[in-house]
Amino acid sequence: MALLFAMCLPVLAVAQPSWQEQQSQWNELKSYVLNHGERVVNNYGVFMTLSDVTPSDVTQPRQAEYLSAVGGLNELGQFVVSQFHGVSETWTLKDAKTWKIEQWIFMADLEGQLFKAEHRVIVEGFDGTVYEVTTIPEQVKGLLSAWDQKLAEWRARIGAKSTIPQQ
Repeated sequence: MALLFAMCLPVLAVAQPSWQEQQSQWNELKSYVLNHGERVVNNYGVFMTLSDVTPSDVTQPRQAEYLSAVGGLNELGQFVVSQFHGVSETWTLKDAKTWKIEQWIFMADLEGQLFKAEHRVIVEGFDGTVYEVTTIPEQVKGLLSAWDQKLAEWRARIGAKSTIPQQ
């Protein structure tokens, strides 16, 4: 058993980038969001957001992925980021007039470390009226690999130079 474990160690070491590589990859992604994200201002703050909605026809069932820098404006009107959010939504038809939206929200600090995650199921009318929101408790610890996977997917979308190994 010990021999089998010892044989696996080199594979495990190769599969995970070093802390420095992870920080470099996060900084590259963070910079891309800040430089290429669409500015959205709402009641929750100022967001610089990358979006990927497939298919783009919002009248059809779809998968929506968002990665946002979240913050506000300083006294000079400059955007100041306080955290990052990743949102993943699966839109399916509930019935002839409503959507069922399975939503995962990942909240990370400025270093990309996940500090909160939420899982919601939303029932929304075709007109945008929200009829029901159910929040399903989740533990951050159990979602760390899902967050890493979402970051890897965003890095692939933007064609980042270095990549996080797929798990």
